[in-house]
Amino acid sequence: MKKSIFEMRIKAIALTLVASLVISCAAVMPVRAEGEENGGSTGQQTELTGDQTGSQTDSQTGDQSGSQTGDQTVTPPAPAKVSIPSSKSYGKQYKKKKKYKGPSKWAKTIKTLEKRSKSNQGKVIFIGSSSIRKWSTLSKDMAPLEVVNLGFGGSTVNDSVYYADRLIVPAKPKAIVFYAGTNDIAYGYSPTVVYNRTIDFITYIHKALPDTPIYYIEQTRQPKRNKYWKKMKKLNSKVYKYSKSDPLVTYIATHQALNTKKDKAQKKYFVKDKLHFNKKGYAKWTSVIKPVLHRDLLK
Repeated sequence: MKKSIFEMRIKAIALTLVASLVISCAAVMPVRAEGEENGGSTGQQTELTGDQTGSQTDSQTGDQSGSQTGDQTVTPPAPAKVSIPSSKSYGKQYKKKKKYKGPSKWAKTIKTLEKRSKSNQGKVIFIGSSSIRKWSTLSKDMAPLEVVNLGFGGSTVNDSVYYADRLIVPAKPKAIVFYAGTNDIAYGYSPTVVYNRTIDFITYIHKALPDTPIYYIEQTRQPKRNKYWKKMKKLNSKVYKYSKSDPLVTYIATHQALNTKKDKAQKKYFVKDKLHFNKKGYAKWTSVIKPVLHRDLLK
């Protein structure tokens, strides 16, 4: 009897242990199953999503890029417009004097010269005072170089600066030949003032027409203006020194061809007024100026 009771107790304990094990397993098993199922499906979905996204992105991007590049024409941006400053207010203008009332004197003349400038684009401009204006054989003398005469008699360096945006800029010249300054000195302006205005002319051209060469014809000794020669020589010297530092400015010295060995003016090269050249005088100018221009501009 005791044995049977003991056995029954042993069996009860064993059953209890088995039941505990079963309950424990039951509690653990669903957790593992849930982890495996979620982990497996999530991993597979992630891989599929990555593959699908990559392939879709690649195909869409490639298709769109190819179609856009092939079908659409790329238009280059328009070049920026260059702002050209007004020459009227450029630099320091001359103060009016008894012999000089300012640029307004030339208003009507400039209108005529404007038309000539616009209809002769790309040529070599000759501009300055009456020695330029009266050069009636200029085109023949400079041939085959194409030139246009925009000189206006009695003018100063100040006037050439003032009207540069109307006379010079529209012509888009190949080069500019400039002669002015003798009137300025005779009107009472100092060599320094005239020189500074000459530099205004040069720097304005550099800004408005970059890379356009300028040829400066030095001041000529005129029989009627012998008393001003020292001042003119001083002006010449200043411009000459400047030209050495500016690769776009060429100084053309003419005094050796026109003056005597003692640097005196020769009347045989001037008309009766003793201010302006006659045919011989222009021939001398041509003999010096033409070779320089042909050397540089006929290439």
